[in-house]
Amino acid sequence: STVLFNATHTHSGPGGWGPGVAASPFAGKYDSRVEDSLVEAFLESIRGARQALAPTAIASGGIDVPDYLRNRAREGAAVDSELGYVALLREDGEQCHVVTYAAHATVLGDSNMKFSADYPGFLARAIERETGGFAMFLAGAMGSTSARIGGADGITRAEALGEALAKRVLEHTASADYCNAVDIGAIGVRFESPSFQFRLNKSFRLSPNLFPWLGIDDDVWIHGARIGDLFLYATPCDISGEIAIEWKAWAETQGIDLWPLSFNGDYVGYISPDRYYHTAERGTSEEYEMFTMSWMGPYQEALFTKLLHYLVPRVSND
Repeated sequence: STVLFNATHTHSGPGGWGPGVAASPFAGKYDSRVEDSLVEAFLESIRGARQALAPTAIASGGIDVPDYLRNRAREGAAVDSELGYVALLREDGEQCHVVTYAAHATVLGDSNMKFSADYPGFLARAIERETGGFAMFLAGAMGSTSARIGGADGITRAEALGEALAKRVLEHTASADYCNAVDIGAIGVRFESPSFQFRLNKSFRLSPNLFPWLGIDDDVWIHGARIGDLFLYATPCDISGEIAIEWKAWAETQGIDLWPLSFNGDYVGYISPDRYYHTAERGTSEEYEMFTMSWMGPYQEALFTKLLHYLVPRVSND
């Protein structure tokens, strides 16, 4: 079996999950009990899914919803505004919805000290409330992209965004054409990442030897899953929405509907358009993305594009 991992990327989850120097500023002091409980939850989900296998009809599609997101690194630049959905219907009437969107799940700011799945949690609960089934969220091409929603406080905004997106999905799936048979396939590729580096400025980098000391390894996985004409490309990073738009245009020429996904079972920083790497400046809105979180040097767009082009024909319906 192939398991495709994904995270909703909330800043309101439990801390203590990561060993190593790098994890501490993000998640606090490491607590092995947190890691163990997460691993057990993942395993239980996998076991439960295998035990619940049953004939299922499927429908999928995408809706252009640009209203609720913005490019936070480059004002006015492009974002991947597609709200993607997969609707599943079992013979016993049980329903499942899988939804992807590219707005970072950071509507709740750093003042929030309560556990929350942010807007993806409200989205899933809204769908489950209306259908009586199960819903889940997959993080899309969130690099550079923030949510944009009004409201008096973070919880109000997160709920409003989740409810609004759920409504759009349910409006479309209410009249969807379900298919009872599709070809499926999956592939996983393990590779060694390029040498990590931390950019101090345009000319100077810290040694790659720093990263193993920080607890960040170079063992990376990418997964691809194909369900009919839908292809899920799961990457171990924050993929830029600007890159995703170009990937989707290419995928359309291949006869597939592409979902670029972030946070697949590992993490290697932000992958941004190559054209910005040498022009980005410290002290601008690009700084966090292009310096602090750009860990693998230039030409990462080219690398992950090449991997996409490698995976698609190897998980073909032909």
